[in-house]
Formats: sequence, structure tokens, C-alpha cells
Amino acid sequence: MCQSSRFITSEAPVIGRSALRVDALTKVTGKEKYATDYYPENYLWTGIKRAAYPHANITSLDISLAQSMVGVISVLTSQDVLGSNRLGISEKDQPILADGIVRHYGEAVALVTAETQEVLEQALAAIIVEYEPLPAVFDPAEALKIPPNKFRVMAPWRVPRRWYANQKTI
Repeated sequence: MCQSSRFITSEAPVIGRSALRVDALTKVTGKEKYATDYYPENYLWTGIKRAAYPHANITSLDISLAQSMVGVISVLTSQDVLGSNRLGISEKDQPILADGIVRHYGEAVALVTAETQEVLEQALAAIIVEYEPLPAVFDPAEALKIPPNKFRVMAPWRVPRRWYANQKTI
């Protein structure tokens, strides 16, 4: 019998036995360190101020207090986005940062970069956003009753498209 065939037989010492995991104890006790647990020196923290309403006009956005905080590197809004503030797959109609209107709860309104996590949290809390709530639709059947030019605020000229997958209309 050749030397390498010894490892694929039942005589091998690991076949049929549980493998001893050297990191098991630290993982089950929560002491294991993962890649996201290591922060290098001069690490910057980034966070996003998110919309508090599912559909609303932004009537006021005050970032001055957050910008003036010690340890805050930058506070960005849609006005700071270079080039187009839009992204999307079939049509570039989704804002990177909300610009005057929010279209869903949690939409990004401002981006903050700070030296520490504590300063970041304080800066996000210091951003004051005032909203004028707009009617929101939560029922798919009700959404179908809305004319397409009223449903999409960013692109009122847009006509709904039909997408085909496996010869079925979506």
C-alpha cells in the first residue's frame, strides 16, 4: 500500500472522531476576537443620521452644532455629494443622502465622521432635522391605486416598466 492511501482509510486518527476546536471556549464565552474587534490607531468612526419618518419633507437640517464638536472630522449632507446624488440599477433615481424629501423610514440624511465612537454618537444626536410628514402608503393594494406620476416623487415622468422573468410579467 502506498504512503498516501493511509490517509483515506478508516485507520486515520481523525476519521470517526470529533475534532477538538482550540477556539471553542473563547467563542462560546464571548471572549473570541474577530477582525471587527481590532481598531488601529487613528481609526475614524462613521455613522449616518437616519430619517425618523417613512415619508416627509425635510423643512430644516441643522448640522452646525455637530460640525463644531471637538473630534468631529466631517458632517456631510446631500449638498456635499460631488456629482450626482443619485444611484440605482435600472434608473439613477435613489438619493445617496436625502435631499429635501425622505422616501422611507431610516433613509440616510447626513453622514458623520469622528475620531471616537462616543463623539460620533454625540454628533449624530446633535444634528437637528425638522420634518413635515407626508402621507405614506403601507398597503400594496392601496399603492397600486396611486397613479405612477404621483407615486415616485423624484421621477414624475416615469412610466411603470414591466420586467420579465421566466416568461411571466412581474
